[in-house]
Amino acid sequence: AAPFRGEMPPLMLVNSAKRVVPDAHDGEVSSVCVDGDHCVTAGWDGQLRFWGKHDAFVARSFELVQRAQAHEDAVKTVATIADKWVISAGLNGLCRVWTRSGEASMHPSQIPEPTPEKPGDEKPNGEDRAPPPPKHPLPVDDLGDDAVEEVGLEMEELRLARTERKRIMAQYDGPWKCVGSFDGGAGGCVNNIVGLHGPDDAGCAQKPPAVAVAVGSHLGSMTHLVRILDPTRNWATIQTLEHPEGVTKLLRRVGCELDGLDRLVTGCLDGRIRVYARDPAEPDPRPPPVEPVEGEDEEGAAGAGAGTE
Repeated sequence: AAPFRGEMPPLMLVNSAKRVVPDAHDGEVSSVCVDGDHCVTAGWDGQLRFWGKHDAFVARSFELVQRAQAHEDAVKTVATIADKWVISAGLNGLCRVWTRSGEASMHPSQIPEPTPEKPGDEKPNGEDRAPPPPKHPLPVDDLGDDAVEEVGLEMEELRLARTERKRIMAQYDGPWKCVGSFDGGAGGCVNNIVGLHGPDDAGCAQKPPAVAVAVGSHLGSMTHLVRILDPTRNWATIQTLEHPEGVTKLLRRVGCELDGLDRLVTGCLDGRIRVYARDPAEPDPRPPPVEPVEGEDEEGAAGAGAGTE
């Protein structure tokens, strides 16, 4: 007899929808990542959604914690790079750093220099300006008091819409904050982001010493590569891995059984899979960190550094 005759295959039962989550994206969901007890989704509506209880029972799972207008255009990808740290990337290659740790940045080098205050400038210190929540055409101040009885049907509908708008706007307040941005695509579109953690951080919980971004074509861009970036030097480029076509996927294999080294695996529009491994004999291309010298001013420290080179 044929298997599953007269009954539904178990796989179909697993994949059938059990619940439609409210307050989801207005359009396609482009990327998903998990950060501890939070799940982060990115959409073509330019927003991020931060969800709690993603591992709870189906009937109570995925409670919305916060919305964020992350980018002016669609969000292409979002990735967890450390505990309570995620990075999102838009179609134009702009990457934004988000955290719920309460810190001002991943590293002091990413804090912008203060700028003179200008009229109408709400953030004169140069902080990153994530897009504000979308505006709504519904007036909120000209609808009268909700407690007033015997209003017309049209006014009642407007007041219900106002209540819903206030509920949605309150969802933009939450623990996640945008604390910086950088141009990850260099003219292209960032398709994937991977944190390159050290061998002593098996759980990838600490801030990584480097971050890899996969870049592909966008709007005529000819940028096809993987960029290795240094978050301790304000996202300076450490190395580039050139590709003949756009890089569509980037994965990291931690501790290969063959030699114990990590691997970077890329998928490219030319149909080929490429595997990269770091040569342990090659020196670290990053410059050594500058150690502050007590009792010397900046000029004296610069002179001493020049004399030792």
